Amino acid sequence: MPRYYTIASSSLAHPNELMIAVSLSRFEVDLGNGKKVMRNGLVSGFLEAIHKQHMQAPTLPIEASVMCFVKESNFTMPATHDTPMFMVGPGTGLVPFIGFMQERNKARQNNSDVALGTASLFFGCRKHDQDFIYRDEMHAMKD
Repeated sequence: MPRYYTIASSSLAHPNELMIAVSLSRFEVDLGNGKKVMRNGLVSGFLEAIHKQHMQAPTLPIEASVMCFVKESNFTMPATHDTPMFMVGPGTGLVPFIGFMQERNKARQNNSDVALGTASLFFGCRKHDQDFIYRDEMHAMKD
């Protein structure tokens, strides 16, 4: 079965990149006879291994093949930037809205006169010091 990830970037702000946010899934597996072992999620563990390889030799190219596709999203921006937005991210979190914020920021950079409607974002994270991975970017966009 495919594993879907939400795109966390704007194609306007990053035309040659596609960003996703992935949490490493770690879980304990009971092997029987009182033996237990920790396992990583298949995709998140694969991506973590690539990241570790890159961190060990950041200047060397890394080759990895994956099958991927982009499917149509249920999240759509308003037709104009002056339309107010009320964004709520239960379950999906804030990832789908990062691209929205980048898009508005890029529109403002391209034209300082562009009118931006108010934008309110509500989301939560269990561990503020670990899970709030877009903190700096969000504060910069808020400013």
